[in-house]
Amino acid sequence: IYSSKRIKKGRFIMAETQREVTPFSFFNYIVYNPNTYDTEALHTIIAHEKIHAHQRHSVDIFLIHLFSIIFWVNPLVWGYNKAMKQNLEYIADGEAVKKNILHKKISIPINKYIQIKRYYGPH
Repeated sequence: IYSSKRIKKGRFIMAETQREVTPFSFFNYIVYNPNTYDTEALHTIIAHEKIHAHQRHSVDIFLIHLFSIIFWVNPLVWGYNKAMKQNLEYIADGEAVKKNILHKKISIPINKYIQIKRYYGPH
């Protein structure tokens, strides 16, 4: 985050990086590579990440990671970790649909789609 170009837009800090990363939010930071997606897809992705930031999903992720560290032996914790992350994605997508942000199909390159599927697992 700190090595990228940061632009403050309202309560969000947009961190543009040249690294090959899947866009993500961390509290009020939204990190993305502007060269990876077309303008329309990038607008949709940033709006999706703003929903994560606005609903403070970083706190949920932080807590489940802490919980996973403390109870690392319990396999149920790891399943819950994955399920919670997947649920947060569904929540953000649902809000984006309500706000008509996801009304058009975005073009995500297949390698990005595979990265997302590996991280969040099958739907």
